Amino acid sequence: MRRMRVLAGKGIRQPNIQAAGVAFLTLAAVNLSTDPVPAGSEPLAILESAEATIAIPAPRLLKPVVTVSAPAPMADGLEPHPVAVQAAATTVAMATGAAATPVVEALPVAATVDSGVLTGLPALQKNIEIIEKGVAQFGKIPDYMATFTKQERIGGDLSQVQQISLKLRHEPLSIYMKWRSGQTGQQVIWVEGQNEGKMLVKAGGLKGRLGTLSLDPSSGLAMSQSRHPCTMVGLLKAAERILQYQKAAVESGKGFHCELRDDAEFDGRPCYRCVVQYDSAEYSPDYRKSEILIDKQLSMPVSVMNFTWAQDADPAKLDEESLIEHYMYTDIQVQQQFADLDFSRANEDYRMVR
Repeated sequence: MRRMRVLAGKGIRQPNIQAAGVAFLTLAAVNLSTDPVPAGSEPLAILESAEATIAIPAPRLLKPVVTVSAPAPMADGLEPHPVAVQAAATTVAMATGAAATPVVEALPVAATVDSGVLTGLPALQKNIEIIEKGVAQFGKIPDYMATFTKQERIGGDLSQVQQISLKLRHEPLSIYMKWRSGQTGQQVIWVEGQNEGKMLVKAGGLKGRLGTLSLDPSSGLAMSQSRHPCTMVGLLKAAERILQYQKAAVESGKGFHCELRDDAEFDGRPCYRCVVQYDSAEYSPDYRKSEILIDKQLSMPVSVMNFTWAQDADPAKLDEESLIEHYMYTDIQVQQQFADLDFSRANEDYRMVR
């Protein structure tokens, strides 16, 4: 795919060559007498192998799609009627092949899109309502694990798909990630209030012998291969970011078109599908279009695709060539009762001790 030129100020960073060079020299200076076993070969029973093609889960619509690519009425949406979501226990199988375990029961949502499709301002308002209720409920869950899949455009080029095993605890915010693909075997730990706010990073494979680095999550090196710092990982952070953008659009009341459907399916789970498209960069400097899938039981965004403003993209491949970031959460399992050791370099399974 050819490199795409985008409008200035869209947050697409060029690779930080100088920072990468400094990091290389730093790594070269690390004592090589570290753990002789390739980094992180044990945690979460992940098989570290050669790079493999990762299939991205795709949403499935159960009804005909109503496109929002053309201008749609802003105020003529269908008014939904309050209908409570029936609570039910669900099981989600581990990606590692372990036995399925119960996940959180369906969270109550005050109103659903029983009409099937909402458009315009009411659609965006309803989407905000659903996510806000999800944030309030999901934030009470102490911890969870999931498969986090991402693909981002860095320096104008779309990266390969990266699949990551994620452990996350809400209080204090604690994150452990291990790459299954992309940077296979790489591990990252970040805990709020620890290590002077820095994240611990250990490369996978033989590079792991170079030791564990301590990096500022927002440093040039840390951000040279990611659009957002690791502190922004997780369902709650994704939901909060979506609410920030969508509330700004509602406050403006113009310059966007929105469609909210209740008939999507993702990773075998029923979802709402919200598509927001902006008229120009004046109304949304960062994103031209966003497609969000919201798990109906969790009321949380499990797939977020954002598209930027393109100057020379092929109109027939506009979305393909302007995709700037895609984040997905699958295999979500809550209440894992994680301990401090799950987010510590002292965990022997991680082999992050120098």
